[in-house]
Amino acid sequence: MTTTLDKLDTINDSLNDIKTAVIAKGQTPSGDITTYATAISNIPQQAAVIDSLSITPSTSAQTITAPSGTDGYSPVNVAAVTASIDSNISAGNIVSGVSILGVNGSATVLNGETRSVSITSTAGNTFTPSSGKNGITSITVTPNNEARSVTPSTSAQTLNVNSGYSGNGTISVGAVTASIDANILPENIKKDVVILNTTGTYEGSGGGGGKYQLLESVYSDNNTFVGKVVGFFTDANDIEYAVVAADPNNYYAWNKQWMSATGSVTNLPEYGVNTNLWESKNTATSNTQKILDFCSAYNLSSSACSWCRSISFVIDGVTYYGQLPNAQEVIDLMKHWSSFFGSTRYLTWSSDQFNTSKAWFYKNTGEILSVSKDTSSGVSVQPVFEIPNS
Repeated sequence: MTTTLDKLDTINDSLNDIKTAVIAKGQTPSGDITTYATAISNIPQQAAVIDSLSITPSTSAQTITAPSGTDGYSPVNVAAVTASIDSNISAGNIVSGVSILGVNGSATVLNGETRSVSITSTAGNTFTPSSGKNGITSITVTPNNEARSVTPSTSAQTLNVNSGYSGNGTISVGAVTASIDANILPENIKKDVVILNTTGTYEGSGGGGGKYQLLESVYSDNNTFVGKVVGFFTDANDIEYAVVAADPNNYYAWNKQWMSATGSVTNLPEYGVNTNLWESKNTATSNTQKILDFCSAYNLSSSACSWCRSISFVIDGVTYYGQLPNAQEVIDLMKHWSSFFGSTRYLTWSSDQFNTSKAWFYKNTGEILSVSKDTSSGVSVQPVFEIPNS
């Protein structure tokens, strides 16, 4: 409970606080409380501190607080907003005919179009806007490609774009079959081997594991075609030779006969009898030399031997000379190059035995037709080369 004395103490404390505040303002009350009003009215008035303020506009909001000692601002100067307020305010960014903050625009409004075209040529194309348009917003290009069918070939093929088309579209390549090469025949393929759906029937007479293979084309060191391997021959020393028949398009002759000094067909070679046909192990090279030796001993001439020996090729650095084929080589030759010799051509062979009236004649199948001279058509000559098959 607050008493009257407590209230009087509070009043007295407040009067002392007022007196202290008046003294702080430079006035001294002369007496009791009745003099406080006069002392307060004598306190001098202090002028407010007012500064001027200049504001530069910004693209960001600004809050300005008066610093200590400043009571306010007068005047407040706000600069005019210009294009410098944003670097993107430039002529190229403003549509032509529009002015923003004193900058006249120069940009053109795109009035574009969408185009669809079909290309029918491999040449370059130029597209310009249609009337009333100042640009092309998109171009849909449809190529005019041509579907093509290609037949496989042993030669490289290049498909150029045909007139009226922009390119080759779907290209259908036929399956490769045996028809791609006339030499893909059963008799030219090892037995039971299937090449392009053609099953081989050839069982061979040697070779196959050496340097050359049957029907392989042989070329000289200067890349000249020598001929094809028609078979293999093993001599008495068990050396196997690949028998290469000289290219018949250039080295097959009916007129290079083994002749006497008078030019008549005579002294044609004969080998034993039919039962002994395969007993000889003499190579064509040795047989040919024996015929030449015989001719020399009896003052005869052999244009067949001489002509064959005049044909030579350098293969792997070794010079090989053409020879008259022996019996086995003749049959292999006729059997495997029958497409050239045909069904009625005959060929004779030479060996190390001689007879003045007989010669072996063979059909393209290897069949022995006769052992007598064919004086009406002469004796045909087909050179062979014997190359070691190792």
